[in-house]
Amino acid sequence: MLNQLHYQELSIEETKNIKGGFLGLEVVTAFAILSVISVLIYKIFSSRASEINLPGGFKFKLSGN
Repeated sequence: MLNQLHYQELSIEETKNIKGGFLGLEVVTAFAILSVISVLIYKIFSSRASEINLPGGFKFKLSGN
């Protein structure tokens, strides 16, 4: 079936020359991290009293005035 599609493997040099699109994995990861941090900051400052549980056993409790 691959012979009918004229399949050819790329050499190592050809694969090094292939570039990703505009949004690479680094940009997507950075955006995800900034989004999570933004949501945490919003939750902290938008409520008078809050309790935040983060992965790893970190707990924060803010009491309102």
